[in-house]
Amino acid sequence: MRRRWLLLALLVGLGLAAGGCAFTDATIKVAYAEPSRGALGAVPPRRVELGSIQDKRPETDKIGYKRNGFNQKTAKIQTTKPVPEIVREALAAELTKNGHVVGGPDSELVLSADITEFWLDISVGMFTLDFVGATGLELRVTPRAGEGAPVARQYRGYHKETAMGGLEGTWEHVMNTALQHMMRELATDVRLAQALRVQSP
Repeated sequence: MRRRWLLLALLVGLGLAAGGCAFTDATIKVAYAEPSRGALGAVPPRRVELGSIQDKRPETDKIGYKRNGFNQKTAKIQTTKPVPEIVREALAAELTKNGHVVGGPDSELVLSADITEFWLDISVGMFTLDFVGATGLELRVTPRAGEGAPVARQYRGYHKETAMGGLEGTWEHVMNTALQHMMRELATDVRLAQALRVQSP
């Protein structure tokens, strides 16, 4: 029985390492590729500056870990771009898709954000692997003129998949889907749309 479990652990470990050596850091591409129109598109076009995007996660040098068949951490999983850059590009794409203008000295509003989650977790099961991606963001909308209190909104994305192996393509898909879910929540947020409308001069 013990030999059976050891063999299973070895096979699962090999599955996790299928995208590269289990002890070598992996770098995956996470990007927001599918912006969509939502409640933000119902607001008259605004000129918006993207301000500070701060990474407030406890560990900012990685988004997760590779694991062996015994669920032990063996190497980091990183992204090709810094996480704040990924989020900034996603926000710009969403605003543009919904008819707003990003940047410029005559911007009416400033959007700033704190990244609270951006994480990929891998759990080793008896015969499968669970991949869980989570993203989180606290967004603030502030009038450019500095009049009025910022409006703060929180968003979160989550995606889970169960698979037999640990190919990097699965990791990328899970994180990209979690990012998409978070941005979709943002784009359809009626209260954020109201804030853009009310906060603008």
